[in-house]
Amino acid sequence: MKVLVLEDFMIKYLSELLSQSEIEVRSFPGIRIKGLRNRLKSLSLNSYDIILIHVGTNNSTEDLGGIVQNFDCLFDTVLALNPKLEVLISGVIPRLPNRFRHDFGINDNF
Repeated sequence: MKVLVLEDFMIKYLSELLSQSEIEVRSFPGIRIKGLRNRLKSLSLNSYDIILIHVGTNNSTEDLGGIVQNFDCLFDTVLALNPKLEVLISGVIPRLPNRFRHDFGINDNF
């Protein structure tokens, strides 16, 4: 069974823990859902049985409706490229609070 993990850089070191012959991890730093959907067309998804998608962290400032719509389009694209793929989605990994966030808001007033 071949597994492809597509992610936005939050789990970039996962490949060091997994068998390279069965699992391939592709990292796209800073990528958003729509960007990953556009990249799918350049990947050969026919050689995989399962695809695990971990993306959405960089979309966290967008409205929920837009995020859901982008995920729907992402799923449609995956299944159009390989309808036999089993698709798994990983939830967004929470980040720790940024103690400087308030400071950035102050700069916006200038």
